[in-house]
Amino acid sequence: MAIYETRVVNTGRVEVEDITVLLRVPASRLEQKRTSAPAGVRYSETMSGDSLTVNITSLNPAEVVSISTVASAPSYLPNRPQISVRGKGVSGKEETASPGKEVTPFWQLVFLPSITVLVSFGSLLVTRRVARHGATPFAGGSGDQQHVLSFLCRIHGLQQLADEYLGGERVYYWSQSDRLGELAIKTNDPDFRAAIKGVLRDLPAYANSTTHARAVAKYNLARILTFEKSFDSARNALDEALKLDRREVEFRLERDELMANSGVGRSSSA
Repeated sequence: MAIYETRVVNTGRVEVEDITVLLRVPASRLEQKRTSAPAGVRYSETMSGDSLTVNITSLNPAEVVSISTVASAPSYLPNRPQISVRGKGVSGKEETASPGKEVTPFWQLVFLPSITVLVSFGSLLVTRRVARHGATPFAGGSGDQQHVLSFLCRIHGLQQLADEYLGGERVYYWSQSDRLGELAIKTNDPDFRAAIKGVLRDLPAYANSTTHARAVAKYNLARILTFEKSFDSARNALDEALKLDRREVEFRLERDELMANSGVGRSSSA
């Protein structure tokens, strides 16, 4: 299984219309896809077999559309997908990005003749190709954890957090679950909070992590749901966390005022 990310960026000075992005991973099956676009940018997606087509009505200068995909195959998966990008009256060619990048390799497609549109794309570092059914593509090392967190943030629309994980220092699932949980509780943006809940829901199932890390993710999901007063859902998430690592969760419950004041912690740990 492999994760690929494509970014379409208008670096020109005028609007570009009728953009079509065709992404293909030969001899694979695309399992998941997620497109993130600025507010007001209209697009459509068509996924079939090993290909994904994204049609974008228009992009203003500096606007970015991000496309994330997960592909599976019985054996080999390429380091990057085949990409074709066209706009109204323009076509693209591939160029190598600036040297010196230590993270994901990027390629650029520059539209000619008069309008310059930059399309940069690359595969996240896939550290393991897994052929067996039901396995996850990452072994759980610190570098892998950065890329998994970046991918999950990106498919849930958290572009800034995704970029931070790719370009930052080493991270660990359990500590970042705590960080994401706090960000969700402190924010006044319900969409941002909902996106973080999505990351914390997906992380235990997607990442090849320890039971401790999965328990912490579930626990932080329970805290967010408690903050939202979704007490039944919070109890369910907390029960799952307790099954994974009771000692860790009970230690937290003894010191967590939010959970204690709500009564969720008492009812679940009893």
